[in-house]
This record gives sequence, structure tokens and C-alpha cells, in this order.
Amino acid sequence: MGNYRAWHNSQAGMDEKRTGQLILTKSMDDGKTWSEPINITSQVKDPSWHLLLQGPGRGITMQDGTLVFPIQFIDSTRIP
Repeated sequence: MGNYRAWHNSQAGMDEKRTGQLILTKSMDDGKTWSEPINITSQVKDPSWHLLLQGPGRGITMQDGTLVFPIQFIDSTRIP
């Protein structure tokens, strides 16, 4: 598969049709209902990156309430 993983067609920029998006939502009732999705791509992705992948779907909440999520990106070199 080489360097052609899931991001093969992802491109630079911010357009949701051209590159992956990072969306957050939350539940306050153990998953029965969910907040409206919030797209935070522009807050964490440089437009020159081809793709931004979030981690395993779970983050870490620090004592001060800061949320920490692992991410990786690829740029024009196509190497993560």
C-alpha cells in the first residue's frame, strides 16, 4: 500500500470536499443525545497540509479542563 493510505485523495486547503475535517460533538447524558457538531478544522489544520487525522476518538481531559487529542498530518511530501 506504500504511502497511499486513506489519505490518497485528500488535498491541501480547507474545503470539506477536498480534505478531511475535524468535528467535535458532545453528550451530557451518556450518549442519549448529542450537541450540534462543531467543525474545528480551521483552528487546528494548516491549509497547506493535505490531511489531518485525529487520534483514536478519545481525548484526555486535563485538571484545568483542557482537552488533549493526538493528531497526525501529512503535507505536500505525502509523508506522515
